[in-house]
Amino acid sequence: AKKLNAAGVRLFNFLIRILTRVNVSDSQSGYRVIKASVLGNMRLKSSEYEIESEMLVKTARQGFRVKEVPISFEQRTFGTSRLDPVADGFKILLSIVLSWLRSG
Repeated sequence: AKKLNAAGVRLFNFLIRILTRVNVSDSQSGYRVIKASVLGNMRLKSSEYEIESEMLVKTARQGFRVKEVPISFEQRTFGTSRLDPVADGFKILLSIVLSWLRSG
């Protein structure tokens, strides 16, 4: 599952870069800093794992600056992820495309 997740993140990063010209190393990191005024006008539709991509695409498409800030995190040492790489991956992919189409 880890290899599939990593491949998915690379695919999503590539697609976001092609569509928005924003280059990030991990589009699926849940860490975000967004001005309240930008977030208030965003009209987010997603509610699960795909929200990270929707926020990134809409921010870029609305002409706001996107800057990556390095973070560090520790790998999970217990428990299991609820992420389904195939089903959630498809939702994330769909969210990227729909967010791009709707915000243009």
